[in-house]
Amino acid sequence: MPPYDEPQMPDLTQFFRSLRENGRSILLIGMGALLVLLTMNAWFQVEADEEAVVLRLGVPTGAAHGPGLHGKIPIMDQVFKANVKKVHQLEFGFRTTRADVRSEFDESGYQNEALMLTGDLALVDVQWTVFYKIADTGEYLFQVRNVEETIRDVSEAVMRTLVGDRSNDEVMTKHRAEIAQKAEGVMQKDLDLCNSGIHIERVALRQVEPPEAAQNAFNKVNEARAKRQQMIEQAERGRVEAVELAKGVRNAKIAEARGLKEGTVETARGEALRFVRFLEKYQLAPEITRRWLYFETMEKVLAKADRKVLLTDGGTGTVKLLPLTELTGASRRGGK
Repeated sequence: MPPYDEPQMPDLTQFFRSLRENGRSILLIGMGALLVLLTMNAWFQVEADEEAVVLRLGVPTGAAHGPGLHGKIPIMDQVFKANVKKVHQLEFGFRTTRADVRSEFDESGYQNEALMLTGDLALVDVQWTVFYKIADTGEYLFQVRNVEETIRDVSEAVMRTLVGDRSNDEVMTKHRAEIAQKAEGVMQKDLDLCNSGIHIERVALRQVEPPEAAQNAFNKVNEARAKRQQMIEQAERGRVEAVELAKGVRNAKIAEARGLKEGTVETARGEALRFVRFLEKYQLAPEITRRWLYFETMEKVLAKADRKVLLTDGGTGTVKLLPLTELTGASRRGGK
C-alpha cells in the first residue's frame, strides 16, 4: 500500500501578493471602463425635428436645446425629447384605420364622443379632428401629466358647449365653419391656462349628421326643405320677371313722354321762330302783312266750313255759290 501524502497548505503570502498585483490592474481597467462610459454619456444628440430639455437632479437647466450635439453631466442629468415639427392629430367620434387615397374609418364604439345635444334639444352626431403642435417643450413635458388626455377633455367640453348654443339647423348647415373656427380659439385659451405647451393648428368638422335612429325622419325634413326652397326660388323668378316687365313698360312710357316733350318743345320753338319772322315782316310792311295773315287765317277757317255764303261789298245781297262739293259727290255716286 503506497504511503499516504498529506495535503500541503497553500502559501497565503504568495496569494495575497498576487492578488495585490492583479487588483491594481483590475482597478485601472474598471476605472478606465467607467471613464469611457461616463464620457459616452456626457453627450446627447437632438434630431432636426426635435427639442430637448435637460433636468439636473430633477430641475430644468434652462431653455430647450435645438437640433445638434449637446453636453450633459452624466448621472446627474436626464434628457427628455419631443418632436416639435410634427403636426399631431386627435380624432373624435371616429378613428382612422387606414390612411390612403381611399382612407378607411371606424365609427363603432365612439358614439359617446360624437353624440351631442343642440340648443333646440335635438340630438346630433358630430365628428371632428384637432390638429396641434408642441409650442413649448418644457411645459409639454413637465406641466401636464397626460397632455393628450387633457386635449381630449378640453376639446370635447368646448365642442359640446358650442353645439349646445346653436339650433340643430345651424349646426347642420349654416354655422359649421363658424363652430370650427370658434372652437379653435376657445381650446387654445383653455390649454394656455393649463400651461400645456400646445398650439392648436386647426379644428376640422368631418361630419355633422343626425343619429342613425333619426336618419329617416331627417331625410324627410330635408326633402321638405328642398321643396320649400324650390318654391321660394320659383316665386323669386316670377317676381324678378314681373319686376323686369314693369321696368320695361315704365321705360317705354318714359321714352314716349320724353319724345312727346321734345316734340312739343321743338313745335313751340318753331312757332316762336315763325312768329319772330312774321314780326320782322310786319315791321317792314304792317298793312300787307296784316292782310296776308287775315287771308291765311280765313283760308284755314273756311276750309273747315260745310256751307259758305259770300256777301257783296255793300252788304245788300248775297252771291249764290254752287255746291260743287255736293254735286261732285252726287255725280260720283251716280257713276257708280
